[in-house]
Amino acid sequence: MEIKKHIQSTTGPLEELLEKGENLDFRLDEPNWESLEVGDYIQYWEDFSGWDTEPRNDARRVNAQIIDIIHASDFEDLMEKCKQIDFDEESKNDTFAHLRKYWSEEAEQNTGALGLYVRKIGKPFYKTW
Repeated sequence: MEIKKHIQSTTGPLEELLEKGENLDFRLDEPNWESLEVGDYIQYWEDFSGWDTEPRNDARRVNAQIIDIIHASDFEDLMEKCKQIDFDEESKNDTFAHLRKYWSEEAEQNTGALGLYVRKIGKPFYKTW
């Protein structure tokens, strides 16, 4: 298994992926994601602050495979297009509150939204140096 990209993930979404085995990873639709394709293997590393640029030694990592890539005009449209998850109003509100910590509405409108629907591969681990 070749890892195509290493991606930071805050603890909450990482926990959700570990618990459920699958998850929708919300991103802005930026050029750095263009090389990703369905079937690619990626590795998430735990970003404790939401702003870490490198993983800490105690950061959990988990490998995942991309099952679907969803492009949308905004995060609400992304939730509507994601057929794998049934978002109720409470989960939508919780998701928006989390996303707004990192991305403004303006950034979302300027770039669009991207969803990586992923399935975890194996168990979480720590990088050994």
